[in-house]
Amino acid sequence: MLSADASFLEGLIAPEDLRKAHDRFDEQRLDYFASKLDFAGKRVLDIGANTGYFTFEAFERGAREVICYEGNAEHAEFIRCAAGIFDRKVEVKEKYLDFASPVAEAPFDIVLLLNVLHHVGDDFGDKTLTIDQARERIIENLNAFASQTDYIIVQIGFSWQTDYSKPLFEKGTKGEVIDFFRAGIKGYWKEVAIGIAEVDPNGATEYKDLNDRNVLRNDSIGEFRNRPIFILKSVIRS
Repeated sequence: MLSADASFLEGLIAPEDLRKAHDRFDEQRLDYFASKLDFAGKRVLDIGANTGYFTFEAFERGAREVICYEGNAEHAEFIRCAAGIFDRKVEVKEKYLDFASPVAEAPFDIVLLLNVLHHVGDDFGDKTLTIDQARERIIENLNAFASQTDYIIVQIGFSWQTDYSKPLFEKGTKGEVIDFFRAGIKGYWKEVAIGIAEVDPNGATEYKDLNDRNVLRNDSIGEFRNRPIFILKSVIRS
């Protein structure tokens, strides 16, 4: 079963065959992205596109072109088929991105790099990395894009390779992730916004700007919603 769709697919594919990715809060994350950046007329790169939710929603918000990298063959084929049927200009690269080399199609206006970098040494990159080296490589890979895009939207997990026995951050707090990014991106990126998931009394999730209250870890909402969203502007290309 595929894990995500975009709004233009709703009602066209049976729910039992294609469900929305409620567990990843894609709609809520997208609402936050779109409140900070205008996708209209932009060239967008979606790295680790999964089944294309953000790829297709970028078009719904006016992007003129989207290139996506997706190493899962079934997911890549779904994106290709959906793009062909519904006439979306999507170029699908059925592979994991090699962060060691510039992307051939660069430069971009916006890059989506969501929950990918903590898979370094697993899905991509040097398999012999230690966890300390992985932390260094995460920042190196992020900063390599500062010459390739005007803006980047990035999110990472708290554990290396999503293995909870390999924590990237000792206490697993949002503050540690934020400090890690702020220290690592100096000279490459300017912070536009940091989005944090908040849950209202009715259980609805909304991403809001970082503040002294929502920066505190909330174990009741699960690991994924504790992951901050970073929206960064390139210092190099500005």
